Amino acid sequence: MPTSCRTFWKRQVEKTRKAGLTFDKSFKPTKSDRCNIQFAQVKEYHPVVEKCKRVANSIVQSSEAFLIQIINVLEEGRLPAEYGKTLGEDDNDSDDDLDEKVQFKYHAVAKHLGKQKKDLRAHVDVAVLHKLDAWMGDFASLKHRLSELEVIILDLDSKRRSLNKTLVEAEKMKKYLNQTKGKGEMRLEELWRKQHRKEAELKALNAAYTSAESEAYEDLVALQEEAGRVLSLSTKLMSMEAKAFWESALQLGTVVVSETPKKAHPSSATTPSTSKDVYSTSKGSPESIGASTPV
Repeated sequence: MPTSCRTFWKRQVEKTRKAGLTFDKSFKPTKSDRCNIQFAQVKEYHPVVEKCKRVANSIVQSSEAFLIQIINVLEEGRLPAEYGKTLGEDDNDSDDDLDEKVQFKYHAVAKHLGKQKKDLRAHVDVAVLHKLDAWMGDFASLKHRLSELEVIILDLDSKRRSLNKTLVEAEKMKKYLNQTKGKGEMRLEELWRKQHRKEAELKALNAAYTSAESEAYEDLVALQEEAGRVLSLSTKLMSMEAKAFWESALQLGTVVVSETPKKAHPSSATTPSTSKDVYSTSKGSPESIGASTPV
Protein backbone atom coordinates (compact mmCIF):
# COMPACT_ATOMS: atom_id res chain seq x y z
CA MET A 1 0.00 0.00 0.00
CA PRO A 2 1.44 3.43 -0.94
CA THR A 3 2.52 5.68 1.93
CA SER A 4 -0.16 8.31 1.24
CA CYS A 5 -2.91 5.68 1.20
CA ARG A 6 -1.57 4.04 4.35
CA THR A 7 -1.42 7.42 6.13
CA PHE A 8 -4.96 8.25 5.03
CA TRP A 9 -6.19 4.88 6.28
CA LYS A 10 -4.49 5.32 9.65
CA ARG A 11 -6.14 8.72 10.08
CA GLN A 12 -9.58 7.32 9.25
CA VAL A 13 -9.08 4.50 11.75
CA GLU A 14 -8.00 7.01 14.39
CA LYS A 15 -11.06 9.16 13.69
CA THR A 16 -13.24 6.09 14.25
CA ARG A 17 -11.50 5.37 17.54
CA LYS A 18 -11.86 8.97 18.72
CA ALA A 19 -15.54 8.90 17.85
CA GLY A 20 -15.93 6.10 20.39
CA LEU A 21 -16.79 3.43 17.84
CA THR A 22 -14.00 1.20 19.18
CA PHE A 23 -13.40 0.41 22.82
CA ASP A 24 -9.95 1.16 24.20
CA LYS A 25 -10.28 2.20 27.83
CA SER A 26 -6.55 2.32 28.52
CA PHE A 27 -5.78 4.89 25.83
CA LYS A 28 -6.41 8.62 26.41
CA PRO A 29 -6.59 10.54 23.12
CA THR A 30 -4.83 13.89 22.70
CA LYS A 31 -7.13 16.90 23.02
CA SER A 32 -6.72 20.64 22.68
CA ASP A 33 -9.59 21.77 24.86
CA ARG A 34 -8.43 25.37 25.15
CA CYS A 35 -8.25 25.79 21.35
CA ASN A 36 -11.67 24.19 20.88
CA ILE A 37 -13.30 26.37 23.53
CA GLN A 38 -11.59 29.54 22.28
CA PHE A 39 -12.58 28.82 18.67
CA ALA A 40 -16.20 28.27 19.71
CA GLN A 41 -16.20 31.71 21.33
CA VAL A 42 -14.57 33.41 18.33
CA LYS A 43 -16.97 31.63 15.96
CA GLU A 44 -19.89 33.46 17.60
CA TYR A 45 -18.46 36.78 16.36
CA HIS A 46 -18.23 35.71 12.72
CA PRO A 47 -21.91 36.22 11.71
CA VAL A 48 -21.90 39.53 13.61
CA VAL A 49 -18.85 40.78 11.70
CA GLU A 50 -20.44 39.66 8.42
CA LYS A 51 -23.57 41.62 9.31
CA CYS A 52 -21.47 44.69 10.17
CA LYS A 53 -19.93 44.53 6.71
CA ARG A 54 -23.34 44.29 5.02
CA VAL A 55 -24.66 47.21 7.07
CA ALA A 56 -21.57 49.33 6.35
CA ASN A 57 -21.91 48.72 2.61
CA SER A 58 -25.62 49.48 2.75
CA ILE A 59 -25.06 52.76 4.63
CA VAL A 60 -22.37 53.95 2.23
CA GLN A 61 -24.44 53.00 -0.82
CA SER A 62 -27.44 54.89 0.59
CA SER A 63 -25.26 57.94 1.30
CA GLU A 64 -23.78 57.79 -2.21
CA ALA A 65 -27.26 57.55 -3.73
CA PHE A 66 -28.43 60.57 -1.72
CA LEU A 67 -25.44 62.68 -2.76
CA ILE A 68 -25.88 61.61 -6.39
CA GLN A 69 -29.49 62.87 -6.33
CA ILE A 70 -28.37 66.24 -4.96
CA ILE A 71 -25.60 66.41 -7.58
CA ASN A 72 -28.12 65.71 -10.35
CA VAL A 73 -30.34 68.52 -9.09
CA LEU A 74 -27.41 70.96 -9.03
CA GLU A 75 -26.14 69.97 -12.47
CA GLU A 76 -29.49 69.83 -14.26
CA GLY A 77 -31.64 72.34 -12.42
CA ARG A 78 -31.93 76.06 -13.25
CA LEU A 79 -32.95 78.95 -11.06
CA PRO A 80 -36.71 79.57 -11.15
CA ALA A 81 -37.75 82.88 -12.66
CA GLU A 82 -40.32 84.68 -10.51
CA TYR A 83 -42.72 87.17 -12.00
CA GLY A 84 -41.53 90.70 -11.35
CA LYS A 85 -38.09 89.67 -10.00
CA THR A 86 -35.15 91.88 -10.74
CA LEU A 87 -31.95 89.85 -11.02
CA GLY A 88 -28.87 91.93 -10.29
CA GLU A 89 -30.67 95.13 -9.42
CA ASP A 90 -27.62 96.14 -7.33
CA ASP A 91 -25.11 94.72 -9.85
CA ASN A 92 -23.91 95.67 -13.30
CA ASP A 93 -24.47 92.14 -14.62
CA SER A 94 -27.36 91.37 -16.90
CA ASP A 95 -29.91 88.72 -16.00
CA ASP A 96 -28.27 86.18 -18.33
CA ASP A 97 -24.78 86.87 -17.01
CA LEU A 98 -25.89 86.51 -13.41
CA ASP A 99 -27.76 83.31 -14.20
CA GLU A 100 -24.62 81.89 -15.80
CA LYS A 101 -22.56 82.76 -12.72
CA VAL A 102 -25.07 81.11 -10.43
CA GLN A 103 -25.13 77.98 -12.59
CA PHE A 104 -21.32 77.93 -12.57
CA LYS A 105 -21.33 77.97 -8.76
CA TYR A 106 -23.96 75.23 -8.69
CA HIS A 107 -21.74 73.08 -10.88
CA ALA A 108 -18.77 73.84 -8.64
CA VAL A 109 -20.70 72.69 -5.57
CA ALA A 110 -21.88 69.59 -7.46
CA LYS A 111 -18.23 68.80 -8.18
CA HIS A 112 -17.41 69.23 -4.49
CA LEU A 113 -20.25 66.89 -3.50
CA GLY A 114 -18.93 64.34 -5.99
CA LYS A 115 -15.55 64.53 -4.26
CA GLN A 116 -17.23 64.06 -0.88
CA LYS A 117 -18.96 60.95 -2.22
CA LYS A 118 -15.67 59.47 -3.45
CA ASP A 119 -13.84 60.41 -0.24
CA LEU A 120 -16.54 58.81 1.90
CA ARG A 121 -16.26 55.54 -0.02
CA ALA A 122 -12.43 55.61 0.12
CA HIS A 123 -12.33 56.33 3.86
CA VAL A 124 -14.90 53.65 4.67
CA ASP A 125 -13.06 51.12 2.50
CA VAL A 126 -9.74 51.73 4.28
CA ALA A 127 -10.88 52.34 7.86
CA VAL A 128 -13.89 50.00 8.08
CA LEU A 129 -14.43 47.50 5.27
CA HIS A 130 -10.79 46.47 4.90
CA LYS A 131 -10.56 45.78 8.64
CA LEU A 132 -13.74 43.71 8.55
CA ASP A 133 -12.39 41.75 5.58
CA ALA A 134 -9.05 41.28 7.37
CA TRP A 135 -10.78 39.87 10.45
CA MET A 136 -12.84 37.42 8.39
CA GLY A 137 -9.71 36.43 6.47
CA ASP A 138 -7.85 35.75 9.71
CA PHE A 139 -10.83 33.73 10.95
CA ALA A 140 -10.83 31.56 7.80
CA SER A 141 -7.07 31.08 8.08
CA LEU A 142 -7.31 30.02 11.71
CA LYS A 143 -10.16 27.63 10.93
CA HIS A 144 -7.94 25.97 8.33
CA ARG A 145 -5.00 25.81 10.75
CA LEU A 146 -7.18 24.13 13.37
CA SER A 147 -8.16 21.48 10.83
CA GLU A 148 -4.44 20.94 10.18
CA LEU A 149 -3.88 20.72 13.93
CA GLU A 150 -6.52 18.01 14.09
CA VAL A 151 -4.59 16.05 11.44
CA ILE A 152 -1.42 16.34 13.54
CA ILE A 153 -3.38 15.04 16.54
CA LEU A 154 -4.61 12.05 14.51
CA ASP A 155 -1.05 11.23 13.42
CA LEU A 156 0.22 11.71 16.97
CA ASP A 157 -2.36 9.41 18.54
CA SER A 158 -1.95 6.85 15.79
CA LYS A 159 1.80 6.80 16.43
CA ARG A 160 1.23 6.50 20.18
CA ARG A 161 -1.00 3.47 19.67
CA SER A 162 1.52 1.93 17.29
CA LEU A 163 4.37 2.44 19.76
CA ASN A 164 2.29 0.96 22.60
CA LYS A 165 1.57 -2.07 20.43
CA THR A 166 5.29 -2.52 19.70
CA LEU A 167 6.15 -2.26 23.41
CA VAL A 168 3.54 -4.86 24.36
CA GLU A 169 4.80 -7.21 21.66
CA ALA A 170 8.42 -6.76 22.85
CA GLU A 171 7.42 -7.60 26.43
CA LYS A 172 5.69 -10.77 25.29
CA MET A 173 8.72 -11.76 23.25
CA LYS A 174 10.99 -11.40 26.31
CA LYS A 175 8.84 -13.93 28.23
CA TYR A 176 9.20 -16.57 25.54
CA LEU A 177 12.77 -15.75 24.59
CA ASN A 178 14.15 -19.04 26.00
CA GLN A 179 11.64 -21.07 24.05
CA THR A 180 12.10 -19.33 20.70
CA LYS A 181 15.93 -19.43 20.79
CA GLY A 182 17.65 -17.61 17.88
CA LYS A 183 14.46 -16.59 16.11
CA GLY A 184 13.17 -14.93 19.25
CA GLU A 185 16.33 -12.89 19.64
CA MET A 186 16.18 -11.74 16.05
CA ARG A 187 12.51 -10.77 16.44
CA LEU A 188 13.22 -8.93 19.70
CA GLU A 189 16.07 -7.01 18.11
CA GLU A 190 13.80 -6.08 15.24
CA LEU A 191 11.15 -4.82 17.69
CA TRP A 192 13.71 -2.70 19.52
CA ARG A 193 14.81 -1.07 16.29
CA LYS A 194 11.16 -0.42 15.46
CA GLN A 195 10.62 0.97 18.95
CA HIS A 196 13.50 3.46 18.64
CA ARG A 197 12.28 4.60 15.23
CA LYS A 198 8.72 5.11 16.44
CA GLU A 199 9.91 6.95 19.54
CA ALA A 200 11.86 9.38 17.35
CA GLU A 201 8.81 9.90 15.10
CA LEU A 202 6.60 10.38 18.15
CA LYS A 203 9.00 12.97 19.54
CA ALA A 204 8.86 14.93 16.27
CA LEU A 205 5.04 14.75 16.19
CA ASN A 206 4.85 15.90 19.81
CA ALA A 207 7.03 18.91 18.99
CA ALA A 208 4.92 19.74 15.92
CA TYR A 209 1.71 19.46 17.93
CA THR A 210 2.99 21.60 20.81
CA SER A 211 4.15 24.35 18.46
CA ALA A 212 1.01 24.35 16.28
CA GLU A 213 -1.36 24.20 19.25
CA SER A 214 0.38 27.04 21.08
CA GLU A 215 0.44 29.32 18.03
CA ALA A 216 -3.20 28.57 17.20
CA TYR A 217 -4.33 29.37 20.74
CA GLU A 218 -2.41 32.67 20.87
CA ASP A 219 -3.86 33.72 17.49
CA LEU A 220 -7.37 32.77 18.63
CA VAL A 221 -7.02 34.98 21.70
CA ALA A 222 -5.72 37.85 19.54
CA LEU A 223 -8.59 37.36 17.06
CA GLN A 224 -11.16 37.50 19.85
CA GLU A 225 -9.64 40.73 21.19
CA GLU A 226 -9.61 42.18 17.67
CA ALA A 227 -13.30 41.32 17.26
CA GLY A 228 -14.21 43.84 19.96
CA ARG A 229 -12.31 46.59 18.12
CA VAL A 230 -13.80 45.58 14.79
CA LEU A 231 -17.35 45.78 16.11
CA SER A 232 -16.66 49.33 17.39
CA LEU A 233 -16.02 50.45 13.80
CA SER A 234 -19.73 51.32 13.53
CA THR A 235 -18.97 54.46 15.55
CA LYS A 236 -16.23 55.46 13.12
CA LEU A 237 -18.54 54.78 10.18
CA MET A 238 -21.23 57.09 11.56
CA SER A 239 -18.61 59.78 12.19
CA MET A 240 -17.40 59.57 8.59
CA GLU A 241 -20.92 59.79 7.20
CA ALA A 242 -21.78 62.74 9.45
CA LYS A 243 -18.61 64.59 8.42
CA ALA A 244 -19.30 64.01 4.71
CA PHE A 245 -22.89 65.29 5.01
CA TRP A 246 -21.86 68.24 7.17
CA GLU A 247 -19.21 69.46 4.74
CA SER A 248 -21.59 68.93 1.81
CA ALA A 249 -24.28 70.90 3.63
CA LEU A 250 -21.86 73.77 4.22
CA GLN A 251 -21.00 73.99 0.54
CA LEU A 252 -24.58 73.62 -0.61
CA GLY A 253 -25.83 76.09 2.02
CA THR A 254 -23.47 78.87 1.00
CA VAL A 255 -24.59 78.65 -2.62
CA VAL A 256 -28.29 78.48 -1.79
CA VAL A 257 -28.07 81.44 0.58
CA SER A 258 -25.71 83.71 -1.34
CA GLU A 259 -27.04 83.10 -4.84
CA THR A 260 -30.81 83.15 -4.31
CA PRO A 261 -32.21 85.91 -6.59
CA LYS A 262 -33.29 89.07 -4.79
CA LYS A 263 -36.97 89.86 -4.79
CA ALA A 264 -38.32 93.06 -6.26
CA HIS A 265 -39.86 94.41 -3.06
CA PRO A 266 -37.64 96.73 -0.98
CA SER A 267 -38.01 94.80 2.28
CA SER A 268 -35.56 92.15 1.06
CA ALA A 269 -32.71 94.64 1.12
CA THR A 270 -33.03 95.24 4.82
CA THR A 271 -34.09 91.78 6.07
CA PRO A 272 -31.05 89.74 7.20
CA SER A 273 -30.74 86.15 6.02
CA THR A 274 -30.95 83.54 8.74
CA SER A 275 -29.93 80.57 6.60
CA LYS A 276 -26.28 81.59 6.46
CA ASP A 277 -26.16 81.68 10.26
CA VAL A 278 -27.37 78.06 10.37
CA TYR A 279 -24.47 76.85 8.24
CA SER A 280 -21.77 79.11 9.68
CA THR A 281 -22.36 78.23 13.32
CA SER A 282 -20.43 75.38 14.91
CA LYS A 283 -23.36 74.36 17.07
CA GLY A 284 -24.59 70.94 16.04
CA SER A 285 -21.58 70.16 13.87
CA PRO A 286 -20.02 66.68 13.89
CA GLU A 287 -17.08 68.03 15.88
CA SER A 288 -19.35 69.52 18.57
CA ILE A 289 -21.08 66.20 19.19
CA GLY A 290 -17.83 64.31 19.58
CA ALA A 291 -17.45 62.80 16.12
CA SER A 292 -13.88 62.10 15.17
CA THR A 293 -12.27 62.89 11.85
CA PRO A 294 -11.78 59.73 9.74
CA VAL A 295 -8.27 58.35 9.71
